[in-house]
Amino acid sequence: MILEITISSVRKRILLEWLKIVLGLIVFAFGAGLVMQLVYMIIRFDPRKLQHRGVVEISKLLVTGKA
Repeated sequence: MILEITISSVRKRILLEWLKIVLGLIVFAFGAGLVMQLVYMIIRFDPRKLQHRGVVEISKLLVTGKA
């Protein structure tokens, strides 16, 4: 009887700890996204306007000095 209560309480504690971890990860994921959007808005940065370049193009620009 005592062993059953102990095992049950251990399982509950493990479940509660995992629940805390999962909830923390969810809050962190949404919170990080909101903070990034806020910072981008403050510094007026629009990531959609970035132009991606390949390694070859970047190396040519570095060699010619036209950056």
